[in-house]
Amino acid sequence: MDNQNTNQLPKLTGSEKQIAWAEKIRAQKMPALLQEQARGLTYLDKIEKREFPQPVTEEQIEKAKVDCNLGLARIQNIMNQTYAGYWIDRKNASAKELVYEYQMHPAPGANDHPELKRHYETAK
Repeated sequence: MDNQNTNQLPKLTGSEKQIAWAEKIRAQKMPALLQEQARGLTYLDKIEKREFPQPVTEEQIEKAKVDCNLGLARIQNIMNQTYAGYWIDRKNASAKELVYEYQMHPAPGANDHPELKRHYETAK
């Protein structure tokens, strides 16, 4: 990951030693997270253009849009995690594992992303 992308990430919190370690871990994970994000954006584009291998209903299209936007919001929230311990605790997790874990057990403040707020408010 280049310096420009690193500078756009939020500063981490924790001890000096934790932050140094977590920054390395986060930098190692960013290319895979960015790749997952790019895949999600490509899929969303296909949904918008109605490029499907088989016929689908409008209801299925809307559900696919919601699911895709939720996945993209989760990836963004993962990339914006500021607690050094988050990255250290997940040093061996793949990008897909991070997204799955985040879906199953959102971190505190995870639902702050507008797309996730809408989803969880309508689910109540």
